[in-house]
Amino acid sequence: QGLTYLDLSYNQIECIEQLPEKLENFNIASNLITTITNLPPTIQVLNVASNKLSNFAKEIEYLSNFEHLKVIVLKDNTGWDYDQDWVISNLLHLEYLNFEWISQPMRQQAYTRYEGRVQLLTDKMETRKQELKKAEGDAKQLEKEQRAHIPSLRHLWTLLFPPNSKDPLLTKLEPMLTVDYKNHKQAIEAIVQHLITKILENQEKLDAERDLFLTRVQEGKDLIIAECQKLMRQFQKGKMENTTHEELQEKLIFLQVHLMDQLDEVTKDFERGYTDLGTGCVEQAQSSFAQLRDLESKLSTSMQEKLGNAAREHILLCTTEGEGADGVEEITEEDIQELLQDKEELSNRIIGFRDDHLNKLDAQEDILITGVQKDAHSLVADIHADNLHYSRSIIAEILHYISFSQTKEGEILFRQKHCKPREQECKNTQARFESMAKKSLSECIAIDPQPTRESQDVEPQETISAEAPEQTDTQIVSEEALA
Repeated sequence: QGLTYLDLSYNQIECIEQLPEKLENFNIASNLITTITNLPPTIQVLNVASNKLSNFAKEIEYLSNFEHLKVIVLKDNTGWDYDQDWVISNLLHLEYLNFEWISQPMRQQAYTRYEGRVQLLTDKMETRKQELKKAEGDAKQLEKEQRAHIPSLRHLWTLLFPPNSKDPLLTKLEPMLTVDYKNHKQAIEAIVQHLITKILENQEKLDAERDLFLTRVQEGKDLIIAECQKLMRQFQKGKMENTTHEELQEKLIFLQVHLMDQLDEVTKDFERGYTDLGTGCVEQAQSSFAQLRDLESKLSTSMQEKLGNAAREHILLCTTEGEGADGVEEITEEDIQELLQDKEELSNRIIGFRDDHLNKLDAQEDILITGVQKDAHSLVADIHADNLHYSRSIIAEILHYISFSQTKEGEILFRQKHCKPREQECKNTQARFESMAKKSLSECIAIDPQPTRESQDVEPQETISAEAPEQTDTQIVSEEALA
């Protein structure tokens, strides 16, 4: 999946399928491709020369969606009506077309010829950028809300009143509870929105507190590391002559221990502040959920009252045979008999309806509060674990440095004690042999001096004339001519 370059040229491939997600350079020239499809959004270089592409407008329309495409080769696809200006005007980021650099005059000509198309694509790209920006913002907001454990709060009404799970008996009361449901929903949404706003504000404070703490911790670590490096450099340069390796080790470890003590104090302060912010969030959640429970109790009480009023009005309607009040006509005489017979059951259903909502609210409150508290404990535990790991790793590095320094110094002392005398002895022996060689050479020259240049010239001529055969007059003339 991490492949960025792929060459499938000179094959019998008929369609493009299952390309790597991060592919940037794709060569599929000299194949049997009839249409360009399934390209990854990261494609930058594409070679589809010498294929069976036939629908020019369709292929260019498809390629116009790839903003990173800079190089393309389309030549030798004889089945289509090729237009260079149309390609340049559709692929706005293209730099090379058929191995030819797109110059500014070429681009200007294409843009002028197809001005409307260029404007349309520019607007389309701008709209796409805005959509991507909005999607990134929504993703960040969702991630922030997930860290604050509030996504389920936005769907609290649906959780309390599922659209497809209504009680048949309670449904009979809905015509009388239309206003109550509307007001109840508005009140719940207002409380939930206020709670979400407070939680997000508190999450921003928590993030700022964490970032400030991590920055302070890193600054402290950098300061101590710089001090340790300073001591090491001074020790290596011999500026701490009266300091042994053991004393240097103690100084370095003391600095790290002092740092860890400071980190412990800073971590405790951070833990207290972070816990206080988390407690404030928990208290806000508890207060909001208490208001939601009060609303559920009020709705249940209103439903009980409407049930009693409806029963009395219907009884009055049946006995007097008069016209009922508004809303009464929606319930038939059979419904009246059922209400009278099952009034106790309906009342119990209302109480169960309320208890079910209260249980759901308690569960949501537990999820939110537990999540906030767990995040705080987890963050503090991770910080302590990181500090401990850092301390152990630094101490191990100090011990390794001291051991290496002692070993290196021991090697130097060993060489000074054992190797240097041997080296000096070898140098002395070499000098003695060189002196003896020079002396022997001088003695040989004095005993058998080299002949002079004149004797060297004469003796060979005498030898040659004595051993050489007689020369003819022709040979002598030839030699004089050559001379």
